[in-house]
Amino acid sequence: MNFAKIILNNLIPSRCLGCNNILYEDQQICPSCWKQIDFISEPFCQICHMPFAFDSVMEQICQYCADEQPPFTKAYAPFVYGGLGAGLILRLKHTDHMHISKILAQWMANCDKEMLKQCDVLIPVPIHWTRLLSRRFNQAAVLSHAITKLTGIPTESRALKRIKSTPPQGHMNKADRKNNVKGAFKIMKDITGKTVLLIDDVFTTGATINECAKVLIKGGAKEVYVLTAAKVKFN
Repeated sequence: MNFAKIILNNLIPSRCLGCNNILYEDQQICPSCWKQIDFISEPFCQICHMPFAFDSVMEQICQYCADEQPPFTKAYAPFVYGGLGAGLILRLKHTDHMHISKILAQWMANCDKEMLKQCDVLIPVPIHWTRLLSRRFNQAAVLSHAITKLTGIPTESRALKRIKSTPPQGHMNKADRKNNVKGAFKIMKDITGKTVLLIDDVFTTGATINECAKVLIKGGAKEVYVLTAAKVKFN
């Protein structure tokens, strides 16, 4: 099997997902591109995983979480949204590069393995059927199923439904985003007593994530954790 893999790699060498240069080892990202991804490390907010600009023994929770306690227990993300990391997500989301989900899922699954052991089910943030029709897939569901393959935790892609079509939120502030997604989700399966891991591609202001978590808790979830590929960093 290893010999066949060596032959195949020589015939069709793998290429870096960032720069497309040929890789001579069993990798997906070359060392140069790896340095361009801002992986999150301590110090960071102990609730939403927002990285802090500098180390401080006093600062354990960011101002956003201090001002308004999120409905989820904790959120995790392997890297900050921007640069090459953002490029990988956008290629998955808008150019159908489905193979990128594998490496994103690997990074996501490595964020906190102890947390994963507590989770009973993965639930991807749903998109409305009208957007699904035009995009053909939900990137959150793709990432969730990839994580299921790595961890064995089942994905329930139909447990949560988006019942309200909402406009894109890229230009909206935090308050507008919150109002935009209010009442947009509905529980479709019994999750009573289950610890849920909510999956999405990017954690921005948390409006969508928070609304989903509220609906899941109201629907009987014991606890909700959040796992995204990237976290938007605010100054």
